[in-house]
Amino acid sequence: MVSPILGPQHVRRFGDVVEILVPAVPSYQLSRPETITVTLPGGDPDVDPLLWTMEGTTYDVVARPPFRISPDAGRASVSGEAIGGVDERWLSSGKPVVLTIALEDDTWVDAVGVDDFGDGPTTDLINGISASTTSTTGWNNIIRPGIRPSNIIRLDDTTVRVIIDEFFDFDIQAAETVSVTVPASALVSDMAIVALPSFELLPVASSATIGGELAVGSGEVAIQMGLEPVLAIVLNSDTFVTAIGNLNRNPNRNPNPNP
Repeated sequence: MVSPILGPQHVRRFGDVVEILVPAVPSYQLSRPETITVTLPGGDPDVDPLLWTMEGTTYDVVARPPFRISPDAGRASVSGEAIGGVDERWLSSGKPVVLTIALEDDTWVDAVGVDDFGDGPTTDLINGISASTTSTTGWNNIIRPGIRPSNIIRLDDTTVRVIIDEFFDFDIQAAETVSVTVPASALVSDMAIVALPSFELLPVASSATIGGELAVGSGEVAIQMGLEPVLAIVLNSDTFVTAIGNLNRNPNRNPNPNP
């Protein structure tokens, strides 16, 4: 597309430097990167040396390094019910999170969705689905490691579905924003894309409920007679600090103030 139209009018020499001016080629378009190598032809002894490229050199000289021309980056969109926000109630119900990643002006490589044993486009795509903040029991440490190659389904050249169905121990105290970066290794263009939009993982507000014998009804006699009726406080969507109920936390504390 470009090489056939280059001519002497596009070449300029400044001493030992030659510049080639590449003209506009409106129809030039790439779907994947091109690597260009420049070779300076050696002189032919049967041809007048005035027509040689280099004085006194009869062998070809390959200029280093080769250079690469990249296509324009494509676009990627993320869709699915999760885009409206996913909260802990959703995950605790066992309902999977399904994301569809659609490309425009690019194509998925064939290996996306194939188990690459931790090194390849499938793993790179999984790692590209990440939260902007990292908590011990959040997306990056709990959910992302549970996404398997079998959860990545290449539907066609431009569409991939991600099914996330393992989120045991997921527990967050603040919202996490999850974005999808499609890695260069997963795309024919070899140009990474940040897919839009991102989505949020939302914590559920903490609450507490009462249970035990006292909650269902107990009389004063049970307390007067030392029957030790139980009052149970159940914490939802949060965790008690470890000091609660741990009498040994303070070694100077006397568990029985009236021995």
